[in-house]
Parts: sequence; structure tokens; C-alpha cells
Amino acid sequence: MKKFLVYITQSELFKTEVEAVDENAAISEAEEAFSRGEYSETGSTNIEVGDVEEIEEVVED
Repeated sequence: MKKFLVYITQSELFKTEVEAVDENAAISEAEEAFSRGEYSETGSTNIEVGDVEEIEEVVED
């Protein structure tokens, strides 16, 4: 697993950190979080994904 920062715009810019196996999975996880309403009160899926940055490799103990 790796940690990614996913930048998302939904009337304002959000940045969320997610753990995923790759960049595409990180985007999917961030989009699902928005649809569950974790970052917005509306649970709107009208979002735009911007940059995705890998920030670190997660080492399993």
C-alpha cells in the first residue's frame, strides 16, 4: 500500500490523504469518500479530481 494526496474540487478545493495500491485506486477511494459525504455535507458526486501525489510507501509490520 502507498499513501496518496488527492486534490479534489467541489466548489472549493479539498485535499485528502488516502491509502491505496496505486493512483487509480486512490482516486476511487477519494471519490467514494465524497459520495458518502465525508468531505461535504451534500454527499454530492459533482466533483473534479485534480492532482494525485504519492507521498510515501506504507510499510506493513
